[in-house]
Amino acid sequence: MEVPKATDYFRILTEPKWQGALLWLAIISAAAGVFTSVSICVGNHIFLLVPGILAVVHFLKRGRWREIPNSAYALLGLCIIGIFSNLVNWETMHEPIRATLKLKYFIFGILGCLAFRNLNQWPRKWVELGFAVLMIAIIISVSYAVFGHLTGFDLKEWSQGDFFRRGGLTGTMRFGYGIGMLLPILIGIRFFSKNELRRKYLVLLNIAIAFAILGLILTETRGGLISMIAGTITLAFFMNESVRKKIFWVTAFLVFTILSINVAIEGGNLKKLQNGGYFRGLDEGTRFSIYQSALCAIKERPVTGWGFYQLGPNMRDIKLRHGVSNPDGPSSHAHNIFLEIGADFGVL
Repeated sequence: MEVPKATDYFRILTEPKWQGALLWLAIISAAAGVFTSVSICVGNHIFLLVPGILAVVHFLKRGRWREIPNSAYALLGLCIIGIFSNLVNWETMHEPIRATLKLKYFIFGILGCLAFRNLNQWPRKWVELGFAVLMIAIIISVSYAVFGHLTGFDLKEWSQGDFFRRGGLTGTMRFGYGIGMLLPILIGIRFFSKNELRRKYLVLLNIAIAFAILGLILTETRGGLISMIAGTITLAFFMNESVRKKIFWVTAFLVFTILSINVAIEGGNLKKLQNGGYFRGLDEGTRFSIYQSALCAIKERPVTGWGFYQLGPNMRDIKLRHGVSNPDGPSSHAHNIFLEIGADFGVL
């Protein structure tokens, strides 16, 4: 019996059906982990690697340049700028190797753009299973947060926990921003594709949307809320006039409800309201001081930036140099992705 060679296994992986299977496993990993566990999401990168690289080779060998989406070129440009910025600032960077390796996320974005564009089609049952996994993951994650808010007990750690601003299993910021971006897509599926969904999946979608909104409320993330509003309003422009009006009214009602809940929790006290919920950090300039420090960082190094993930470690010194308030306040990031990238990579 002839022993299979390594090249035989590689040849099998290059077959379209196996590439499709690997991409499906990548999607399942993301669907299962994006709102429950970062560790599960690692599977997305592992399974995406081979079909992603093969797709790049396929596009380059066949000269299919025009079929490469602009988003892939944008990510590649951002990655190149990041490498340049890191090399220039290498001697002064905090953990330069670790920060540079984080540029891999842009690369995986490129691999995903090309790999899924090169995919023919999945069997319907594969699509439905991936869809169901994502919906169930959202429901489980928010259920965990709701239980914690009501009881103060952390089911994940199996002990008493702090559930102030906790939206799900992945934590406040990651869950809040993620669900804020996904909600307009779920609402779009509900309006555009409901006739393509079997009844049980439509019911599951409706439940997941309700849980997602509840989870967003619990996180009290302003960025997540603005993302949901902007995305849903943008979506409305693709609808007919009657549906568009409904979406506008539903969005307005959601915003009013979320902010009303925020006011009710703080008892209508203006000072407490400024210090908590969606308005926290604005009364004494805490958040604004972070914005100011990011702008100062951009002014100091407008071309090269400070290097990837470098604003946080340098924020205190930047504040002290420019006389910005709250130098000892929170300094992990700019709390604004445009300011963060501008400080790290420069204005380009």
